[in-house]
Amino acid sequence: MPRLSYRNRIILKKVLRIGLIVLIALLICAILLLIYLEPYMVYDREGAHLVMEEEVPVQTQEVTETRPVITDPKIVYGNTVVKETNLVDMENYYITTDMLQDAEKVLDAVKELEGPCAIMVQMKSSYGNFYYDTEIKGVSIADVDTKTIAKLISYLDKGNFYLIAEVPAFNDTAYALSHNSCGLPMDGGILWSDENYHYWLDPSDTAVINYLKEIGQELYSMGFDEIAFSDFWIPDDEDINYGTEMTPAEILAASAKQVTEVFTEAGMLVSFVSSDLSFPISECNGRFYVPELSGAEVEPYVQNFSSAKNLKEIVFLSASKDSRFENKAVMRPLLAESE
Repeated sequence: MPRLSYRNRIILKKVLRIGLIVLIALLICAILLLIYLEPYMVYDREGAHLVMEEEVPVQTQEVTETRPVITDPKIVYGNTVVKETNLVDMENYYITTDMLQDAEKVLDAVKELEGPCAIMVQMKSSYGNFYYDTEIKGVSIADVDTKTIAKLISYLDKGNFYLIAEVPAFNDTAYALSHNSCGLPMDGGILWSDENYHYWLDPSDTAVINYLKEIGQELYSMGFDEIAFSDFWIPDDEDINYGTEMTPAEILAASAKQVTEVFTEAGMLVSFVSSDLSFPISECNGRFYVPELSGAEVEPYVQNFSSAKNLKEIVFLSASKDSRFENKAVMRPLLAESE
């Protein structure tokens, strides 16, 4: 192998030195680029994605242009008498958003029922998608047959049925991302999300309570007799900045009291769906729906909540035929899991 001359060795060293400088400069540029692009990174179940400018929601607490404007959140209904209905005395069924993916099948199944019975319909998903044609601005409508769902609700309203709407309250990714100021902010301004990458609304925010009022007003006008709020709890995370000195438990109780008073005054019964034994039941004068329990778990809820003065009923959402559910108000799925 020929040896490099002294002159060529000098040139090679200069080239290597320049190459090293260029490599370091490129590395610095790459680091700066990553820092610049960080606000445009969106993380979901499929990994990280780069979304630029107008496509990405600005997740800072200071954003005010996306704050919802509700001109008249006061609910005024014509009927101010709540129907007197005891679910323990009748057959009861619930309809999930998964079932509503095939609304025709649900409608056919409902037509086979003989009343009187109570029907709970989940009208909004925990992601925030509405399962009916809402007029509320800045929300997302699910990709389902909303016309058939409207026929389903109309059929139930005109028939011998007691109609209940289940609505996830504070677990609402779509609304939080379209109205950043209503989301749960962290100390750095970014919106908080749970382990399922769902964004939650701030229950201490008046605009959030007004949003729930708007939903209730629409559902009442569609013929619903009762609204049952699920996902009505406060995420317990020290990184969340609630902007108040109240504890999460106090915030939850205040929110439950506020929505209960608003809807009850208008003649619509307000209930809650939760498996939390520490739920502020004293603020509930409707029903307390407990989902997904085995027969062995029933008794603690009966002992804990049955003495509540204003509580109308404890209702268990279960497909189980366990004898421990006998003589209790039970609501079963309209369609089996395999259907």
